[in-house]
Amino acid sequence: MLKSSDIPIPEVLPYFTSKGFDVAFIVPTETGLQKAILDATGSVREFLTKNSIHDYDVQEPGSEKIYVTTFFCDANGTCERQASLYRPKTKKGDPRIWFSRLKSFCRPHNLLGMIAHEGELYLFNLSNFQTRQSLEDERGFLRNLLADMARRDDNVAGELLTKLIAVYRKGFIRSVIAGDTGVGMTLEKQLGIAPNPDKAPDYRGIELKTKRGKTNRSTLFTQVPDWSKSKIGSATDLIDTYGYWNDQKQRYDMNVTVRASAPNPQGLFLSVDDDTDTLHNLHINSENREVTEVVLWELKKLRDRLEEKHKETFWIGAHAEMRDADEYFNYFEVIHTHSPISSLLGLLIEESIITVDYLMHRRVVGGKKLAVRSRGVPFKIHPRNLKLLMPEPSYFNLADFD
Repeated sequence: MLKSSDIPIPEVLPYFTSKGFDVAFIVPTETGLQKAILDATGSVREFLTKNSIHDYDVQEPGSEKIYVTTFFCDANGTCERQASLYRPKTKKGDPRIWFSRLKSFCRPHNLLGMIAHEGELYLFNLSNFQTRQSLEDERGFLRNLLADMARRDDNVAGELLTKLIAVYRKGFIRSVIAGDTGVGMTLEKQLGIAPNPDKAPDYRGIELKTKRGKTNRSTLFTQVPDWSKSKIGSATDLIDTYGYWNDQKQRYDMNVTVRASAPNPQGLFLSVDDDTDTLHNLHINSENREVTEVVLWELKKLRDRLEEKHKETFWIGAHAEMRDADEYFNYFEVIHTHSPISSLLGLLIEESIITVDYLMHRRVVGGKKLAVRSRGVPFKIHPRNLKLLMPEPSYFNLADFD
């Protein structure tokens, strides 16, 4: 449904994420707008539950409707309306949302953005040029409306930034261990952080995500598929079905990136099912174009992982160079984020802004396949796109503090 929007969603996300607002999107169809009755999709339901507006899961079909004060917002001001949240006896009780006088506010396939504040809803027609202009202009009514609502909670970021500046001034530091994990473990040792085997934040509530260079994607979190609900029921079955032979390393590999925009060379691609609130990895046969299910994730579990991992995060970039057989790092930049807008996770996957990697291999010894070795299933994003998921990211070049 969101794909039928008459304006690209990533273009308007910063209006809300820059101020720290959770936002849900609605694209009315002609039929839905005519009746002013819209499906409450998975992302809308998650948004309403997370913001303590309404939980459809505890509402019985045919039970009393829930009414919520709603404001239609445009460049000239706000107009008070009403939203009705309900589940009818018919249509299997599918969740519905109704807005009074919606036809006067938008047209079919317009993109509507919805935020919640103090128990009320605010609706923006983002397909309207004047609305977007008011959200962009520093003196615009809508931009100032959001600014007045915004809240910010500072933490120990200043203390950590000071320590990172001191690490930067040391120049290149030899890695404490060879391999991919060296860049993170070396920094943790410099900061006096003990190894962190669990999922807790690294530094007094702040997560540290360290990577080599400026161009690499950063890992948001890792999460294996829900094997019990997937057609492919294990990592072993996955690599045996879709892996490829690496002649140089004499093993089966599956080191691939999967995105929603197009199938990868293995024919794998992602698809978000908003109705069931699930993410699917599908496969398309290059010959007969048949699409089959591979694995799936529950989007709620992915949103929970995102919120758990990135309440507050320092994304740290490091220059890397080899000296003889050792790798050295110079930690040179920081992006500071907080309060991820997890309801946007499915949307950003649909837009291929967030991608999924499989990092696994299976060796063959004496004609026998050994157990699969996996480095997890990371969900990744490029640092330049963090602003679409995290409000008000702060960027620091540590050289500027010299």
